[in-house]
Amino acid sequence: MMETVRACKTHSVAIGAHPGLPDLQGFGRREMKLDAAELTAITIYQVGALQGFLARENLPLHHVKPHGVLYGMMCRDYEVARAVMLGIPQGTPVFGLAGTCMEEAARDLGVEFWAEMYGDVKYAADGMLVIDRRKKCVLCLRGFLFSSSSSSSSQPSPAAPLWCRAVEGNGLLTFQQALETRGRREARDAAAHDGVGDGRRRHDRSPPR
Repeated sequence: MMETVRACKTHSVAIGAHPGLPDLQGFGRREMKLDAAELTAITIYQVGALQGFLARENLPLHHVKPHGVLYGMMCRDYEVARAVMLGIPQGTPVFGLAGTCMEEAARDLGVEFWAEMYGDVKYAADGMLVIDRRKKCVLCLRGFLFSSSSSSSSQPSPAAPLWCRAVEGNGLLTFQQALETRGRREARDAAAHDGVGDGRRRHDRSPPR
């Protein structure tokens, strides 16, 4: 952790905590039944560990983002979400899924909430995340960005910042880049449909005189 913090400092990378359930063997991807006090405590413990290393390097904690199945539990269960939020340092923003118990708990407790979307995680029809035990390395961005995200429950709040992580092969593709790519493709398809590019135009769209 110290090496990672120092590397981030060297390259001016903001640092956030990623607390999850104490499921070491399953990497935090197996659901566990903990009471509210335990959920708050494990959040304080894990975030606090990172804060100790940040303090040595005079760096701030940029955000908190729940990990693995805890993220999904917070989306579905208000009491779980509230317990975890209570363990987050005051004034620290939280990444989460819009329109869920996670956002509701953050709002009720006055925690700044940053809505996010994923390109490397599947979404159910109701807009909830599907947490796989093992991540898939390759996926089709088109289905995520322009089909799965159509569910109203998965849309970010209008006033909230939108963060998107989308994986393509071994690289990263931002949401803006994905939109720009689709925009260019649709413009190209529209031009082909209208006969633009081969000297033909099927529809005269000039305004009337």
